[in-house]
Amino acid sequence: MKKISSKLLLLGFMGVTSNIANATVITYSDLAIFNAATVNNVLVEDFESVPAYPTVTTSLTHNDITYTGLATHNNVTVASPGFTNFGIPGATTTSILTGNGTDNVQIDFALPMEAVGFDTYLNSWTYDAGGANVDVYGASGLLSSFQHNHDFTQVGFLGILADEDITRIVWTTTNGNLINTGIDNVRLADAVNVPEPGTLALLALGLLGVRSRFKK
Repeated sequence: MKKISSKLLLLGFMGVTSNIANATVITYSDLAIFNAATVNNVLVEDFESVPAYPTVTTSLTHNDITYTGLATHNNVTVASPGFTNFGIPGATTTSILTGNGTDNVQIDFALPMEAVGFDTYLNSWTYDAGGANVDVYGASGLLSSFQHNHDFTQVGFLGILADEDITRIVWTTTNGNLINTGIDNVRLADAVNVPEPGTLALLALGLLGVRSRFKK
């Protein structure tokens, strides 16, 4: 299995790892660090050419990615620039994938890769609940399940890197039917290197120790 330098992993480690189904998953909240940890990085979808609201559908496929609404009576839609019902203040300036109702969206990749990244939009309810719940799947099954959180008044970023190709992501938020949450600018890439699970666990413990020393 590939190995990664401790320096790069220290820069990239953002607090979430997993060893479900014998997989290693690392998450990033910084686009620049995510870009540094990946190669063949391509912005696959910005939703600007996808039919926007009031067009709604139970599922849409564009650029080899399928987005499906999972909640009861839920559809997916694209909010064009100018919407004011997202967590960020003022009007949006880009097209954003969201739900027409509760925001519970399954994202399937026809051409899976080891790394996926996208911009994230949250609301105050989701923030208070600990963030969006994200499930990551590969050919071996569920690879990781975690919460992604950030200041809901700002556009966030989530990068996910695994030691096997990511086939599916499920994005679930709180009260997206009241104030929209969503994703934008989906990127696919290959990992530069992925650490072995044991190495990652030891590094994670080391990082916790570093953090505790900083707090003293």
